[in-house]
Amino acid sequence: MIELFFYRHNKKGYAQEIPLAEINFFELTLVLKGKLEYEINNKKYIIEENDGIFIKSGELRKRKNTEGVDYVSFNFHGFEGDFPTHLQKIVNSPIKLLTSVCDEIHEKIYDGDSEITLALKLILELINNYLSVSRENPLIFAIKQYIHTNLTQKININELSSNVGYSPNYCSTIFKKYTKLTIIDYLNAERIEESKRLINENILSLSQIAFSVGFEDYNYFSRTFKKINGYTPTEYKKLVNAK
Repeated sequence: MIELFFYRHNKKGYAQEIPLAEINFFELTLVLKGKLEYEINNKKYIIEENDGIFIKSGELRKRKNTEGVDYVSFNFHGFEGDFPTHLQKIVNSPIKLLTSVCDEIHEKIYDGDSEITLALKLILELINNYLSVSRENPLIFAIKQYIHTNLTQKININELSSNVGYSPNYCSTIFKKYTKLTIIDYLNAERIEESKRLINENILSLSQIAFSVGFEDYNYFSRTFKKINGYTPTEYKKLVNAK
């Protein structure tokens, strides 16, 4: 059973050095911007933007002091799974949304550990699902990784297919077979999840958000948002602001 005892979202850009020591808990750290440099059991890791690091209880951990980094850390007990140490490109839109939820809980609730623990469990489940896909079908994993990496850019099937090394028809057929979604449907769903995270941040306008997540046409963005969620971006923003 997961028991969270420490949560931190470091937005200040400076990661303090951690001296070499054996830890008696599990650590999951997700890098949102910049990079972190760790040494785990005498092996060096560079954790870049959208990567994560998973450190097991009993392992030796050391971290260099670093500037210009935005990261989220969870320390907890009771994990029974087995993740690799370096989680490459693991931070997708749903995970970013959950870290935003953790921030809200941490800022507004005096003792929100139980609520953040629930969010952590969901993050761990998403990571496990992501890793399961990568183990089961390397092509599906490669397509999803390309989409996550280029989510805000203009993506077409020909460029994607060329990047993963297969024909457009083969990529489309295999992706639909394993995920029950077309590549475009999956791409739009990921973009809409990212847009929801940005709406929760309440910094950009809806039209700016639509453009920033890769939609060139706001009306298409609005229709897609409603098709996936059942309400328009404007209606969702009102719900967020009403909380």
